[in-house]
Amino acid sequence: MSKQDKNQISAIRQNIVSIITKVDRLVEKVINAKLVTKGTICEKRRKCGNANCRCAKGELHVTKILSFSHKGKSRIIHLSKYTVLELSKLEKQVKDYQQFRSSRAKIVYYLKMLIREINRMEQNILMEVAPPTKGGYDERQEKKD
Repeated sequence: MSKQDKNQISAIRQNIVSIITKVDRLVEKVINAKLVTKGTICEKRRKCGNANCRCAKGELHVTKILSFSHKGKSRIIHLSKYTVLELSKLEKQVKDYQQFRSSRAKIVYYLKMLIREINRMEQNILMEVAPPTKGGYDERQEKKD
């Protein structure tokens, strides 16, 4: 095995350790996740229809909504009846859900990278078996390494 081969194997090992460290941190986040709420909180602007209202002059009414999908369909929950404390808690749960999903996606990405690196490692450490010589095992093969 040449020095270049050993350096390449060492680099692959370092990549594998680095990937595992990243996955470990992300898995820790996923494991420690608290209750989360799926969706996105956004603002909906609309007119109420009253001709004398400020919205008729262009200053639209603003309502916070939670938008999410359930069984393949988009759903909306109006949050106007929520207290400030409930809304704050819900916003944190939605943010935590988005971070959870992001961590999950990164774990999948890094695991694919890990498989590629393990396959590269296999290709670099795989030794070909030399065909037998007339006298049996060839000791010269062993001395080359």
